[in-house]
Amino acid sequence: MTWNLFDRLLPSETDQTICIEKESGATLTYGELAALSGRFAGFLANKGVGPNHRVAAKVEKSVEAVALYLATLRAGAVYLPLNTAYTPAETEYFVRDAQPTLIVCDPKEEADLRAIAAKAGGHVETLDHQGKGSLVDAAAAYSADFNTMPRAKDDLAAILYTSGTTGRSKGAMLTHGNLISNALTLVEQWRFSHRDILIHALPIYHIHGLFVACNVTFAVRAYPVHAEIRRGPHSACNGTIDRIDGRADFLCPAASEREFERANDRQYEAVHRRICAAIGRDPPCLETEDWSRDPRTVRHDRDRHDRLQSVRRSAHPRLRRPPPARR
Repeated sequence: MTWNLFDRLLPSETDQTICIEKESGATLTYGELAALSGRFAGFLANKGVGPNHRVAAKVEKSVEAVALYLATLRAGAVYLPLNTAYTPAETEYFVRDAQPTLIVCDPKEEADLRAIAAKAGGHVETLDHQGKGSLVDAAAAYSADFNTMPRAKDDLAAILYTSGTTGRSKGAMLTHGNLISNALTLVEQWRFSHRDILIHALPIYHIHGLFVACNVTFAVRAYPVHAEIRRGPHSACNGTIDRIDGRADFLCPAASEREFERANDRQYEAVHRRICAAIGRDPPCLETEDWSRDPRTVRHDRDRHDRLQSVRRSAHPRLRRPPPARR
């Protein structure tokens, strides 16, 4: 049996279930996403990307960026997401340390990344927030059929660098077994199903935006709606939240704050549950959380340590808690 995470997320290229809805309303099926990842994987293989090679992605969220993540898994390579706000000096540190075979970046950063990649011996392709760039153009020539590389449970699937609060950032190595366990445990604990609609308003270089939001919804054939991320005082996802009755909203802290403010007394339980998912805490039913609390007080619980610990618990079998009794 192969442990490749891709096989647990998108096993069929003929699945016509809607997979992603863009903020524009355009939709993509699971089969179409699998086919796109196959073309990308064929391109990666042609560029010499194979088992244990690293693929660094410093790109904004798009369907094509998600396909790149899946293609990296299919090629047996290791996915390395990088914060798009990193400076060239910060990016150089991560590239020098991880030694990626391929770096995918926004076209606006291509010159800087080519200079950095030249020192590390990597190749550079581009991908912008609209899903356009040299990567997409080159991959269009490849077949959607790609034989996904078999992987073992302990083979690396991704590297995620720490925040560097106690020293230089270090690469945390996540295996296919880690990420499969993480996704399936959260499906069980959060009781996600194919009936759920998830409003996805996080960047996908974020552990919660990629390894939790995407993996969990794909694992159960749920329906993620990708809301656009815009920088500034107002969230671009408010219209999406109002338009679609999402069962879970994966939001950045600023958007979470606004959702608390928009809640009224009759809605607060539902909003509380969604926002807990957004900031990475376990839902209240998994903790000793008091539902009678004013949801506005929960904002003070937002803590990076809690977010990382919740992912660590779900990824490590020995640290899992048993499912809670239904109330």
